[in-house]
Amino acid sequence: MLPIVSSTTLWVIRSSTTQTLVSGTCSCTCLFLSDHLKPASLFDILEKHVAFNAAYNSGEREAENASTCLEGTREDVIRKISAWVQGNTDLPICWLQGPAGSGKSTVAHTIAKQCDDNQKLAFSFFFSRSKLDRSDTAKFFPTFAHQLAQFFPAIQLSMQHALAGDASIPFQRLDDQIKKLIIDPILTIKEPISMIVVIDGLDECGGDEGLVQKLIWLLVHPTPRLPFRFLFTSRPEPHLEQTFASPSTKSKTCFLALRDFSAHDDVHHYLQLHLSEVRDRENQLMRDVPRPWPS
Repeated sequence: MLPIVSSTTLWVIRSSTTQTLVSGTCSCTCLFLSDHLKPASLFDILEKHVAFNAAYNSGEREAENASTCLEGTREDVIRKISAWVQGNTDLPICWLQGPAGSGKSTVAHTIAKQCDDNQKLAFSFFFSRSKLDRSDTAKFFPTFAHQLAQFFPAIQLSMQHALAGDASIPFQRLDDQIKKLIIDPILTIKEPISMIVVIDGLDECGGDEGLVQKLIWLLVHPTPRLPFRFLFTSRPEPHLEQTFASPSTKSKTCFLALRDFSAHDDVHHYLQLHLSEVRDRENQLMRDVPRPWPS
């Protein structure tokens, strides 16, 4: 029961969580807002601006049957990209291009998982024109910041300070977003580790072609100052070929085309594996089929 005093003097009885105000014969208990309304965390601030389903391992992508390459397939191109991941920093950009349905996203997913398993993956974004948040460039850099802050906690304070000073950053130009959310925070770290960024489906990015070209330029232009290495995948669209062929980008890019890697053995391996599953599943139905099958 709260104490009652007859004096008109105002008594303030404060605990760590409450303050009891007593005046005359009435009293009340007030919560200290400073004790309960803590500043929003970095992740709370970014949450509504993030495309969570764009990550390589999102549940939405799993529902789309996204997965790594079947064991024993795409070995040559995976080996080539893995060598780039482990190689020197003279070529901080790798562009894998190929036609629709050629397996670019599966290769990108495989590399992203490998880098994640080896604690090298700072960010992955898999564009999809059929998914609103995964085709929205406005969500790209907030998503980058969110994943990067989880991977590299040392920059969280710098990011949070930027957003606390200017909550409009997620609504600003892409130029300002990358500077305030990515570049400036990273530059506060003296010797950050080398990190891999996987961006799949540039041709699936929403907006006009100029916006996509600008996004690429913003990512690759400051690479000498940043510890990122970028793996991009896309169809060989003319505006993307033009972007990667520009002198400032071409000189630091490893170019890979899926057409240069034979898929004949991969198709044979895939069919053999899945037909074997049919054989095992329908054992009674196929009991008279000569073995080995498939041969």
